[in-house]
Amino acid sequence: MPRPDLTINLAPAPLTLTVVAEKLGISASTLRTWERRYGLGPQRQTGTHRRYTVAEFELIQAVVELVRSGVSPSDACQSIQDANAVYHANQKTVCVNSIIEHAKASNATALHADLDILITRDGLLKTWSEYIQPALVALQTDPEGELPGTAPRALLSQMTLQVVREVANCKECQPKETNDAVVVVSDEPRSLLAHVIGVSLHWEGIPTRLMPALLPVTALHADVPSMLEKTRHLVTKLNAKILVICGSIIHNEAYLRELENTDLQLVLVGPARPNYLPANAIQMRTASGCVEEVVATLRGY
Repeated sequence: MPRPDLTINLAPAPLTLTVVAEKLGISASTLRTWERRYGLGPQRQTGTHRRYTVAEFELIQAVVELVRSGVSPSDACQSIQDANAVYHANQKTVCVNSIIEHAKASNATALHADLDILITRDGLLKTWSEYIQPALVALQTDPEGELPGTAPRALLSQMTLQVVREVANCKECQPKETNDAVVVVSDEPRSLLAHVIGVSLHWEGIPTRLMPALLPVTALHADVPSMLEKTRHLVTKLNAKILVICGSIIHNEAYLRELENTDLQLVLVGPARPNYLPANAIQMRTASGCVEEVVATLRGY
């Protein structure tokens, strides 16, 4: 999966022919030859210098990898260009409805491809808020119900976690050596949201650890002492500066009050305003807002 843009950043500057050649370990003349013979090069007007976008660079990088594995340059170029054409054609058909249809059909392969395309195109956070969340809600409230032995919502959750793990395993998604660690606490229904936030912070170079998802905090289950013990243990171990709290836990006043008189910055994530907002807390309605707030706080924006 190509590198996804997880947050809103400025587009990287285009690369020159010399830089692309150095990065890929091939000659500039080879790049010119591939462009002339196979049309594999940057889009440019006649007489202008070659400038490669990130997408164009990744396309050539894929060709180089195939050639080094033994594929001829012509076959490698044709294969990658065909795959790229199919990818862009599929982009136009991916939407919330296609995700729902593939989940209902238990088509894990198609569902994975949908999420792959969306994350590469729009980034993880936007894919979560504009596609995955609406699909999960629609599947949960489907008036037609579900056939026995099928679980569309569970399948979508499973495939979401799989692509999130793939993003986390990208070499670019490695946290830096820093003291600015973050702990994310969530209840079970918001565990996927916690993973999306955690991987997005990792992508920004911020060390993040998720606490095992807790049961929903209700009047019947409000084990504040146990929750606090787990939270404090992980925060202390990581020397975390920020605690992100997702789900029903943001409405547990006793839990929040115990965390108020600490050096932690609390970021509460949820659409409904909690009854009690600690002095050291800020509420964000979305995963994107949470990530932007954490990044801005740690980088002093």
